[in-house]
Amino acid sequence: MEAFSLTKFGGVRITRGAEEALLTLGEVVDLIRNERLLIHTQTDEVCSIPIAIAGDQPIIEAIRKMISDNIRRLFVMEGKGKFISDRTIIEYMFSPKRLEVARDHPEEWIGEEVSKLPTKFPGRCRTGDLDVAARAMGTAPDDCLTTDEWRVISRWDLVVKPWRLRRLATAE
Repeated sequence: MEAFSLTKFGGVRITRGAEEALLTLGEVVDLIRNERLLIHTQTDEVCSIPIAIAGDQPIIEAIRKMISDNIRRLFVMEGKGKFISDRTIIEYMFSPKRLEVARDHPEEWIGEEVSKLPTKFPGRCRTGDLDVAARAMGTAPDDCLTTDEWRVISRWDLVVKPWRLRRLATAE
């Protein structure tokens, strides 16, 4: 957990003797789903306020906002709950079509509007226990949930924040 917290990445390398393995936040969420790890906290203690961007903003502004706010997803104001993520930006910008634009007209490569990006809908969960949220979390790395009170819950919120609060424990 310390490695997740320090690196701020969703995957960490685990070394045990000569063996190495990759552990992801998604796999830790699976441990919570399977009740191998227990969370002793509520959604309102770890969730975040969603940050939004207008669809007519350039993609570069979305990237700047994500970096300055240290976040991985932005909700699109006109999208009625839809969001974009760092992954959707990377997938779009490095698609064969966009790479052709980068080659032929580099000045236009990041000039596209946010509304051109593919969007996703978050899952939903009721405000309450985080173990319920863990069961509702989707399987894609950029999936997230929104609560009844319009707060966002990510894998980071399900794993690292409870660990930092000392409210993540192994099942007895």
